[in-house]
Amino acid sequence: MADFDVSKPWVILIPAKTGPAKRGAEELSRIIDLLRRQAGLSLPSPGIIDDSQPGPATDVPEILLNCSAADSSDPVSKNGFAWRTGTNRIEIYGNSPRGLCNGLFNFLAALGFRWPEPGKEEIPRATPGILSYPLAEASALRTDTEDPALRKRLLLTRRKNREAVLIWAARNCFDALVVPVRKLPLPRDRSLFDLAAQYALDIELSRELSSLISRKLFFFRRELFRMEEGRRKKEGLFCVTNPNTITLIQKNAARLFSKTEVTIFHLWPSLTKKTHWCSCPSCRAFSPEEQNRIAINAAADSLIKINPLARLSFYEPRSETTEQNNTLEQRGYIAPRPNTFRLNNLPEAYHQ
Repeated sequence: MADFDVSKPWVILIPAKTGPAKRGAEELSRIIDLLRRQAGLSLPSPGIIDDSQPGPATDVPEILLNCSAADSSDPVSKNGFAWRTGTNRIEIYGNSPRGLCNGLFNFLAALGFRWPEPGKEEIPRATPGILSYPLAEASALRTDTEDPALRKRLLLTRRKNREAVLIWAARNCFDALVVPVRKLPLPRDRSLFDLAAQYALDIELSRELSSLISRKLFFFRRELFRMEEGRRKKEGLFCVTNPNTITLIQKNAARLFSKTEVTIFHLWPSLTKKTHWCSCPSCRAFSPEEQNRIAINAAADSLIKINPLARLSFYEPRSETTEQNNTLEQRGYIAPRPNTFRLNNLPEAYHQ
């Protein structure tokens, strides 16, 4: 058990030119002010000093925020961190700016802060006459989540209050915000991207797989759409064994992938409706999982030409059929492209 004494003249040290460190220092300064007011103290806000400025005196209590630079060659931001507390020095380090943010909010959670919903903050209670707040632990360490499928994601299902939701997600140590794309071209609004950069929260884009073939084509190009009991159907997905379908998937997927700095994309079947695949004579030889992989591989071929470093996810719940396909993958049978990864579970969604 350790204590955090808010009456000390804390100074926050950060690396220069690191936006998330500055945002984290501002959050920390605000929180120390909150705890001081709750304890009945009237003290100046903690100073924030970057490494381009003269450092504080050697006897001044300090909180050091530091991180490694982001790796632009990796589409998945590192999220590992470490922090430890001492009598007059607290160190919070991240393997990247994302890791630093995770470490900071993990430290604050150990102090007793909670963010149950956007715009709401629960503050640890003060003990009358005591200016120190107990920490659940004196240190913490978390390694990077290297598998992109295991990252902590939040699916943003509504545009309302999305900035508040983003901040809530960062404080609760989400790694990425998944923004659904309902139409192309992409919106030009930069506010969400700019705010996400301040918290080193990755933005990822998702789109329903069925939207890659416009429903308007049904009256003119029925052969592109799925067959059920001998009849082409407008609803659901498409005929993946038709070469013209694959060409359209690649063309429309390229529109989603281009002209954006996003490096993680998601193409999933409908999240609200039952997924129907094709049962035409050619497609019926393939299971729904196999048809899904054919379509995803077509989109992945477009993605690698646009951005070889980007990644594409596909949703495939773990099942007996999936395990059989995994065995067949070892023989090279409809193996997913190297620039894809499988999600066994869809990200948590925020609906409010």
